[in-house]
Formats: sequence, structure tokens, C-alpha cells
Amino acid sequence: MGRGHESSVRICDISVSRCHTLIKFDPIKSQFQLEDNLSKFGTLVLPKLKDIELEPNCTKAVQIGRSVISFTVKEVEKIIQQKTMS
Repeated sequence: MGRGHESSVRICDISVSRCHTLIKFDPIKSQFQLEDNLSKFGTLVLPKLKDIELEPNCTKAVQIGRSVISFTVKEVEKIIQQKTMS
């Protein structure tokens, strides 16, 4: 995520770096990880907790620069069923 043209999730905010934050999937743990890319203003994700478990249909907020982005995890089985029905 960032304000650069090469970012998959583009945030048009001058306080966001061109490549601000990375979202990675760990196949061993079967979980996503959010990693700050040494950005000037940082990435804020519930700072009091080390690990945040994302549960289906639960929304979490992330502050990147001055922008706040909300994520909601969808249940994989339901998404696969919807795609196969289309």
C-alpha cells in the first residue's frame, strides 16, 4: 500500500510514502501480516497488541500516514461458493 503508481492499494495522501506498507501472506501460519516499509510517518495497528488475529466478518482499522483504512476478512468458503455460482 502506498501513494506510488506501482502500489496495489493506492492512497492519495501526501503523508503516505510511495511504498508505505506491505501486506504479506505467511503460508506456514496461514495468516496475513502487515509490515511497515520504513515509512516516514509509520503505520499504526492497535499498538498495544503484538499479534492481531483477523476473524471472519470482523473489521480492523489501520492508520497509514493521516489516512485510516478498514479491513474486513471474508470467509473463504463463502467467496468460493459465490464465484462458482456466477
